[in-house]
Formats: sequence, C-alpha cells, structure tokens
Amino acid sequence: MSAQPIAAIHDPRRTLAPGVARARLEALGAPVWETGALTVAGSSQATLAEDSLARLRQRRGAFAQIAGNGDRALVARDHLGSYPLFYASVGEALYVASEIAPLLALLPRRPEPDREEVARRLARGVGEHGRTLFRGVREVPAAHALLADEHGWRLERYWRPEPRSELAEADPAEAAVALRAGVEAAVDRHAPGHGRIGVLASGGLDSSAVLACAAASAHEAGRAVPAAWLGVPELPELDESAFLDDLAAHCQTETVRVPVPSGPIVPRALEFLGRWAVPLEYPGGAFFMPVQEAAAACGVTVLLDGEGGDELFGCEPLLIGDRVRAGDFFGAARLVRALPGVPSLNARALAVVARRWVAPALLAPSVLKTVGRMRSRPAPEWLHGAARDAARKPEEDRWQHDGEPRWRAHLGWALTDGRDAFGVHDHLRRISSMTGVQDVHPFLDVDLIELVLGLPPQLAFDATFDRALLREAMRGLLPESVRLRRGKVYFGALLRDALLGPDHEAVDRVLTTTPLELGDLVDRDALIALWRGGPERCPRGALAWATESWRAFAFELWLRREAGRETG
Repeated sequence: MSAQPIAAIHDPRRTLAPGVARARLEALGAPVWETGALTVAGSSQATLAEDSLARLRQRRGAFAQIAGNGDRALVARDHLGSYPLFYASVGEALYVASEIAPLLALLPRRPEPDREEVARRLARGVGEHGRTLFRGVREVPAAHALLADEHGWRLERYWRPEPRSELAEADPAEAAVALRAGVEAAVDRHAPGHGRIGVLASGGLDSSAVLACAAASAHEAGRAVPAAWLGVPELPELDESAFLDDLAAHCQTETVRVPVPSGPIVPRALEFLGRWAVPLEYPGGAFFMPVQEAAAACGVTVLLDGEGGDELFGCEPLLIGDRVRAGDFFGAARLVRALPGVPSLNARALAVVARRWVAPALLAPSVLKTVGRMRSRPAPEWLHGAARDAARKPEEDRWQHDGEPRWRAHLGWALTDGRDAFGVHDHLRRISSMTGVQDVHPFLDVDLIELVLGLPPQLAFDATFDRALLREAMRGLLPESVRLRRGKVYFGALLRDALLGPDHEAVDRVLTTTPLELGDLVDRDALIALWRGGPERCPRGALAWATESWRAFAFELWLRREAGRETG
C-alpha cells in the first residue's frame, strides 16, 4: 500500500469556513479534489454510482475507496479489511483518513484517550469492534461502507462470505483437487506482476504451501522463483532451518537466513508509537522486522506469507454441535474421535467438547451469555476498576446467524470480522510499512475463503494431522518431511527473553515510575509484583507474564505520550 494517505472531509451543511477543508487536506501532501460537500486528498477521483454497494460486493483484492457525487459520498473498505479507513464526526462534518495519525491532524482538536477501550484491551487483548483508543474515532469495519448525504451518514455492510454450493458433496479426492487449484489461484492473484517478490517462510505447512505454489507457477511461466526468507531466532528450539532446507531444495529456490535476536524491541515500540500514534499492542511481529528489512535491502518489494492458514484450513469443531443438533449422534461421535490434538477421550476432554463446541450449537446466544457470566474466570490480581470488570465480562458470540450452520458461521466470522476485531491486518500492515516491504497474505482471499466454506467440513478432521485436507491437496508439491510434519513452533519465548534481558531496564523504568497514567485501571503494587516476580511466579504461566507485562508497558507508554509526558 502506498505511504501516501487518502483522506476526506464531508461537510454537507457547509459548517466549515470556505477553504478550511482543502487547506487541512493539502497539509497531508496528497492531491486534493472536490465534489459538492466532499473534499478528498488522494491520487485519483472516483464517482459515486447508484449501485455502489453491489459493485463493491463484486470487487476483489485490497482497497480503500472514497467516492463522491455532489453532496453524496461513499467511503468503503475491502471485504477482509486489508486496507484501513478511520473516521470521526465533529458537528455536521465527517472526517475520514486511511490511518489514525492523519485523521488526528484533520480534526479541529485531538481527541482524548478512550479509557473504556483502554480497559478492554488491557484486560482482554481485544477491544470493541470498530472502536479505537481515541474517543469518538472509529474504524470502518471490513466489508462495510459509510454512506453520507445531506442528512448525515450511516454504516452499511455490503458482503458476507457466500460458500460455493457445487462442492458441498465432494468426496475427499475431489475436494483436495479443488482446494489445490484454489490455493494456487490465490497465490497467483496475490503475487504482483512487477517488482521482486519473496516468501516469508519457515518449515511450517501454511507458508510452505505458499512457497510451493509460487515456485510451481514461476517454473511454469519461466520466471525467477521467489526466495524463501527465514528468521532464525537465537533459541535453537525455534530454528526451523532444516525443514525449510528440504522445502527449498524441493522447490529449487534459495533460502535466505536472517538472525532474529531476542530483543531489544522497546526502540521498535517507540518508533511504532511515534509513527502511528497508537501503542505496539502485539509485539511478536517486531522480532521479525529484521527479516523484512533484509529483504527490502535486497530489492524485495513484496513478501508473501501463510497468515490465516491455521483458521482457514483447520477443522471447525462446532461441526460436532451441528451434528448433535441435527440428531446425528453417531456422526458427532466420529468427529470427536477425529479431533486433532486430543490424545484420549477421557471425561475431561469430553467436558471440554461439550462446553466449547456442543453447547454453542444448541443454546441460544442469550443463554450462552448467561452461562458464560456464571463461569467467568477471576480477573488477574493487578487489574483494577474498569479493567477488572472487563476481564470478568464473558465474551459475546457475535458470529451466530439464523439459518446457517454454526460451524460455517463461526469459521466465516473468524476469517473476516474476528480478524478485523483483533486489528490483525492493521498491526501487520503497520509493521511491514516500517520496513520498506509489503506483507501480503494469499490465504486471506475472498474466493479462497468462499471455496473452503463450501467444502464438506468433516474432511478437515483427522486424529493424526491438523489441516488434513490441505496436506492432501499439497501432495507432490511439498516434500513429505514438511507435508507430514506434526509439530509447530511458537515464538512466545522471544518476548519472555526480551523482557528478562535487553528490554528489562526500559520496561522496569516505565512500570515502576510514579504516577502511572494507568493508575485507575491497575493496582500499582500488584502490577510491580507481577513484573518483578518474573515468569516463574506468575500463576497464569510464563506466556501470560510476558504478554500482560508488555501490554501494561505499551499502554502506559501511549498514555504518557497523550498526556505530554516524556516517552523516549
């Protein structure tokens, strides 16, 4: 995505003085054009058509669109939220921008922090969908459009996943052939026709499938095969080089290894905060920025990856509940026995199945909410006030739709609104933008998602292997050492080691300073005890210690910046 922002001001009642909207938008450094009540900073004009929502539904790829015709305007974000759009209304005027920082520059005054949203994110790691950390500033949800006219504005959804019905009865062989073709097509669609591309790969199944498909397409077209870029952490147990070597040899391409140290990442967090005006809530991607920077230094403009593969190709356990709901108890039992990662069906495992995957298919959302409130977990000891209340509040199931199987509704939500609610695209985009290379996700593709949602869902169940149908679809494209690999590497240890080592002093200085801007949301003494007690003494484990400590640090840093206190 271009670094140049797009932005707009829609002022149907002409409440701004003449020339004010144009002057504010010209300050962003992009070409400015006007149509009636709409003033836009962007590289091209767009005319608002009568069937705009229908046209949006048929579009593909990543886009952020601002269109106008007279006093009418349309502001739209792509189906999966790959490109961003934020908005705020002040009086009669609507302000829109492709990032929060330029939007703040457009507004008459900088909004205050939304402390309710801070409390939610601090406690749960995710906030309210569409809400930002600034009061009154919201994000256009994926697959939605803002429609504005002389009477005001409204938010409308223009797309939900529509599964392909012709594959609903496919046998395993037919489904594998269709999935392979779908994955190959998705990789081709997302690989640009110009510039140098690479693949952010490991020895894992998802990124390996992307590399294998990209390599096969390149060999067939006589193009250079993209190189595999691998981040190699300092911890030997996180090194996936051996698997990637097998894959690179199979695909006849090269592997580029880039060392990934365990910190420091606090300087990255400060840079992120200064550029995007929001905290680095999810620090995992910061560790792998050296890989993207090394690729950019070698002329790579796009790095493909396997983002989203776990959700897209994994089994959807709510299918078990759907089978029970339909009275197919034998079918439900077969699925339970085929759940990957469940070593034995003891009483505890069956209780988990009943609670997590059968009950949501049988009970109404209102009943589930009540049950969830009764079973809510105690809040971490260091949270206080609104943050403590947010931690105790049960999660709402927003994925259920009448007349649709629960497995499909949940999977469709997880691949669209769920990812959007967690801000996954925003985070990945901001990280890659700081490195000079574009991070592209072929598996997050509208046509591929609708293909998978139309396949028989039971084919993804296998007691031995997760993502069973993808493994079968990749037969011959992947070496067997990778296709049948059962383990998966998790990188949470990098954050733990960074906080214990190179980032410890900087984080300690922030978390133990008086006063804390988070003062009304945390118990300061308990937070310090959590932090200085280290991972061994955290009752929720080492990963929880690292993520909770980092989250408190990141939000404290951001609040100090907004309060005008030193953050460097």
